Amino acid sequence: MSSNEMEPEGRDERRVSVSESLFTNNHAVMLLIDPDTGAIVDANPAACVFYGYSRETLCSLTISDINTLSSVEVYEEMQRARHAQRNHFFFRHRLSSGDIHDVEVYSGPIDHAGKPLLYSIIHDITERKQAEEALRQSETALQVANARLEQRVAERTEALRRSQALLQSVLDHAPAAIYFKDTQGRFLLVNRFTEQLLNLSPAQMIGKTGYDLFPTEYAAQWERHEQQVLQSGVAIEFEEQALLSDGMTHSFLSIRFPVFDAQGDISAMGGISTDITERKRAEAELQRAREEAEAANRAKSVFLARMSHELRTPLNAILGFTQLLNRDRQMMPRHHEYLRIIQRSGEHLLALINDVLEMSRIEAGRAELHQQAFDLHHLLHDLTDMFQLRARTKHLSLRLDLAPEVPSGVAADERKLRQVLINLLSNAIKFTHQGQVTLRVSVVASGPAGRPIGAQAQAEEPPLPLPPPIVPAPSPSPSALTGPTARMFLRFEVKDTGIGIAPDDLVRIFDPFFQMPQADQAQEGTGLGLPISQHFVKMMGGAFDVESRLGQGSTFSFVLPVHPAAVPRDEPSLRLRRVVSLAPGQPSFRILMVEDHEDSRTLLRDLLTSLGFVVREAADGREGVAVWRQWSPHLIFMDIRMPFMDGLEATRCIKATMQGQDTPIIALTASTFEESRVDILAAGCDDLLRKPFRHEDLIGKLMKYLNARFVGETEPEQEPQQGTIWKPRLSHQADLEYLKSGLANLPFDWVRSLHRATILGNIQQMNDLIDHIRETHPDLSAKLQVAIDTFGFDQITAATAAMVDSNPRECQ
Repeated sequence: MSSNEMEPEGRDERRVSVSESLFTNNHAVMLLIDPDTGAIVDANPAACVFYGYSRETLCSLTISDINTLSSVEVYEEMQRARHAQRNHFFFRHRLSSGDIHDVEVYSGPIDHAGKPLLYSIIHDITERKQAEEALRQSETALQVANARLEQRVAERTEALRRSQALLQSVLDHAPAAIYFKDTQGRFLLVNRFTEQLLNLSPAQMIGKTGYDLFPTEYAAQWERHEQQVLQSGVAIEFEEQALLSDGMTHSFLSIRFPVFDAQGDISAMGGISTDITERKRAEAELQRAREEAEAANRAKSVFLARMSHELRTPLNAILGFTQLLNRDRQMMPRHHEYLRIIQRSGEHLLALINDVLEMSRIEAGRAELHQQAFDLHHLLHDLTDMFQLRARTKHLSLRLDLAPEVPSGVAADERKLRQVLINLLSNAIKFTHQGQVTLRVSVVASGPAGRPIGAQAQAEEPPLPLPPPIVPAPSPSPSALTGPTARMFLRFEVKDTGIGIAPDDLVRIFDPFFQMPQADQAQEGTGLGLPISQHFVKMMGGAFDVESRLGQGSTFSFVLPVHPAAVPRDEPSLRLRRVVSLAPGQPSFRILMVEDHEDSRTLLRDLLTSLGFVVREAADGREGVAVWRQWSPHLIFMDIRMPFMDGLEATRCIKATMQGQDTPIIALTASTFEESRVDILAAGCDDLLRKPFRHEDLIGKLMKYLNARFVGETEPEQEPQQGTIWKPRLSHQADLEYLKSGLANLPFDWVRSLHRATILGNIQQMNDLIDHIRETHPDLSAKLQVAIDTFGFDQITAATAAMVDSNPRECQ
């Protein structure tokens, strides 16, 4: 995949990151609300501080729980916001302390993960309301005083004194600085709060301007706001600073408003200023704490990435050389058994390391969804094949029960689904000593009912932190889905006839590090498989259900939402046996290996040269770029973490040239983190191999990017047979349907000839027929050739029979 193809996904991820950051880090109170139920879906940290609830508690409430309006009124207002009839509201909200605050709300519709929600931005205007109320009272008092002055000229002086006394009393009891100025900026009236704040008497302020009392920079700032009020005739709200008598600069939330005379002209200006210095200090401390927490999380992520590299890189050598030595048929049988023990132990150690790293990653809040289209049938068959040998060793029957209506192509997080099923199947076989294990997949009519862990755990909270992203990970492209809103629910079950789970343990099996107390069985693993699986299932929108009876077996099940999707055609399904060498008649493939770890270089060099590839090595990125320019390899294996110049920078240098764009680069990484994949592909790498890798995975990449063909041998337990050239096999129902649709566009006589040649097993005639359509139908001919080379005659027969049997010409 080219960097240009990856760019839209990168932009989507950046937009996701920016949206989430704006929501989380915004100082304004923000809520996401379900307009149908009024449920609070999400709240940012500012909302939690304002309402005095934790995020979990706040998200368990509805908007009616905090709004003083009736539920009917709340619902009506939500519908106005939902249909964009209004977006500006004034409500009274109840805080956790029981206090009622006036709030100004801006609300509107937003589409979140395909569901319409309301976003609400909430401002606390309680203090402003109080100030406005004080202002209204003062204006009322002034109007009363003016009326009395007009009506009682003889008592004008006394009435004026009374009105001033009344106004002063009101102003003096207001919990904010209130003052009036004339149109020239001179103080006319101040309240007691202002006197105390500035440590000045009224006599020192009345008739003075800001320039007379304060530094020029502050006075000039106030003058700009006052001129704005005089010119516009409307009130303004803003933040400002002032150096006070205590020697400190204070922050204020201020309102400036015009005062009109009887003719409607502005005769004065009023001001209300609330000291928010302590609030600003608290916000700064909160921001500092947030930054420190983020720095700690970043440090933890760096540590995890480094540990992943340091732990998995030596395992790559251990497991790699074990696989390489197992290819030697001259070794004694007991030595092969030793190697199998080493390999099993290494794989067990790798599983433990992966579980611990994955749990640490979850606790750091770094787990993310990465949805993509994949072949679900192929995944399920592969998992069944993977565990068949382990099941046969314990004399167990392992069955895959796949309902016919389950689609082959789906869009979901393949890696997480695969890991969950591996954990469940591994546990089922581990705790089953006789009988069978069944993996069953079916379609259900609706989503999960929401039970957390089964009937025994109805009241339990999830044992793991679950920080879902506000904006979901990118979905597959619309063209890959069967419909723009298509979605279905699949039920996955792993059922065994094993030892079962005691009722007391049933509520604890999802606790991290908990292990089943079995006296007759050694404790293995970390106790993290089920907690990680539960977290992954919740991230993907599902929930676990467990049914178990002691001594009779267990059933672990979960329901997941998926999108039916086209099966990706650029990822061939590989079924490789033991590879011996490159097949004859191919180019002398040159492969450059850029790796700073000497053991890893030795492993990769010995494996590739034993297969017939020409290999050159480089110990860091700079040396790798130099060898690439001089040698022009057909393919590059590029380690990511290297000194001097890392693999990402080296890849960018190579891919920046026309020649480099035509050179496939496969990244080698010991990181298990999914975000590393995004960075690797964004740098220009075409694919990646995670250390430690299996030889089959390496061979698969060579087949995919070099179109290399290999000579393989039979499995060890079979009698030796003549070498066979192995190619990608046809996958299941999806490829059969593809053959049927492709053959429908060809002449009937040609299809009938292919049908007969296939039934007779006449490979030469089959190849001749395919040669006739190779130029006009290259994709179809390639699929047919793969079927012939892998002896998939039954699929060709099934595809051609569908056309031959339905054509009346066959009966003539």
